Amino acid sequence: MTAKHYFDVEYEHLRNAIVTMGIEVEQHLFKAIDAHLQYNEALADTVVSYDHVIDKMEMEVDDLCVKLFAKLQPMAFDLRFLASVIKINNDFERIGDQAVSIARHSLYLIPRPRLSVDLTPMTMLAKEMVHHVIDALVNNNIYFAQDVLVMEENMDRFLMEYMGSIEAIMKQDPKNVRRGINLLFITRCLERIGDLTTNVAEDIVFYMNAKDIRHSHPEGEEKPGSAG
Repeated sequence: MTAKHYFDVEYEHLRNAIVTMGIEVEQHLFKAIDAHLQYNEALADTVVSYDHVIDKMEMEVDDLCVKLFAKLQPMAFDLRFLASVIKINNDFERIGDQAVSIARHSLYLIPRPRLSVDLTPMTMLAKEMVHHVIDALVNNNIYFAQDVLVMEENMDRFLMEYMGSIEAIMKQDPKNVRRGINLLFITRCLERIGDLTTNVAEDIVFYMNAKDIRHSHPEGEEKPGSAG
């Protein structure tokens, strides 16, 4: 087997591994969101207990990257791909951590009366952003990745709106404070997922066309509030 053929085989292996991890993280997040929206304690417990699986997948992808770096001298595109996968892998794991945090805060809220705040629009946006970057990876579609950069601005807007609503409810009655704080943490988790998903989208654009857009819109305009 030639070095080029070996790299092609391992490239597909690595690509499949990072896509598989992304899909697992997506499902992990969806369960955490459903647990919160449905006040489903058993589902929230499942999310928390599954976290070690995501951690193990992250280590396996890292090992694959290290082996490819060690055994081969990749060309420019291959090197961009490997460097991007290392960062994407880390961001996927951190999205998984945020899903666990959502589940844990939901476990506090579930036995208690609901506050009159519905996070559904923000959770739907988080799910859509993650799904878009998975589609971008699966289909090598740069446009799906670029769409995520636009969605991030809506995520930031949701955060500010929900923070205002939740803080107002907390001020109305001290009994609402602890539940309100847990809801605020969940909104921060969702906003952080938006940031991490944006990181993934930027890395996909980078390895596909060698364009670093971490501090700019696809059109080249400066992106406010960018999380690197």
